[in-house]
Amino acid sequence: MAQPQISRSATHNNGLMQMIAQIPPITRALLSGIVVLSVLCRIGILPSRFLIFSSYHTFMKLQLWRMYTSCLLLPNQAMPALIEMYNVYARSSQLELNHFQNRKVDYLFYLTFSILTIVLSVMLLQIMDAFNLLGGLVQIQFGLVLTNAFVGCLTYTWSVDNRNTRVMFYGLFPIWGRYFPIIQLFISFLFDDSGFGFTNFVITLIGFSTGYFYSCLDTRSLGPIYGYLASKPSGYGYVAAGQFRAPWWFVGLCDLAFGNSNTQDRYRVNVPFGKQREYHGKGQRLGTTRAQTAERIQIENPRTRIAEPERNTTSGFFPGKGQRVGSKKNE
Repeated sequence: MAQPQISRSATHNNGLMQMIAQIPPITRALLSGIVVLSVLCRIGILPSRFLIFSSYHTFMKLQLWRMYTSCLLLPNQAMPALIEMYNVYARSSQLELNHFQNRKVDYLFYLTFSILTIVLSVMLLQIMDAFNLLGGLVQIQFGLVLTNAFVGCLTYTWSVDNRNTRVMFYGLFPIWGRYFPIIQLFISFLFDDSGFGFTNFVITLIGFSTGYFYSCLDTRSLGPIYGYLASKPSGYGYVAAGQFRAPWWFVGLCDLAFGNSNTQDRYRVNVPFGKQREYHGKGQRLGTTRAQTAERIQIENPRTRIAEPERNTTSGFFPGKGQRVGSKKNE
């Protein structure tokens, strides 16, 4: 009988699906959003001006999606776009698996807190960027792409976990993980090509500051910079993480939106199991005496013998000296 042949294309498709399935779920959702938005913008179905952040359109027109879509837009150049997409994949997957240990609700809270803090910081600093210009004089649309801030926040939190690990800076030279944000911030300062001052540098700085602020809340400290300046012990601002977790109302919203499957791991306790041992003790039925229990065991298992004190069964004569009731000892 002829064996069915499996085509190479089907094998490659299965391999691709397995590779995608191995990506953590929240990171996979972020990457899917980046790809979908990039494709829609490229073919012209969804113009970029509806996705960038604008405080007026976001809060006055209630276009709240701008806060999130502005963090997922890629640059127009191919190489910077690939680098940003790789940064999101690498940093987010490691945070989801290692830092948050697959606690999906806490990682969702981290992402939401980071995006809202970035948006609030941009509004407080009144950072605006001219998205389109007419003749170089009239600003038609104002908006900001906050991808640099979002990636910067992920990078700083990632650097906290890898502070004592030697990593390759974009494959060029090895550095310690704790110095990665500083070098990236310095490069952003040197090669800021926004055309409007240092807009990209300031947005990147806001992202790193957001990650630092979250680290302070998570460790209940003033962060490693204060620890270095104040000569605090080694590990100040790094250790004792996990103090800033998702509140109960956020957990309830996730339960309502996604079901209990995403929140069960939050309360899961890992209990180490050793070798199983059998109980060889003697049990006793509730409400019975030890003598009744011993008699029942001896009836059920005649081989089982319970040691009992020896009894004098030869005669009923009491060998001691008696005493009449009511009389004294000497009488």
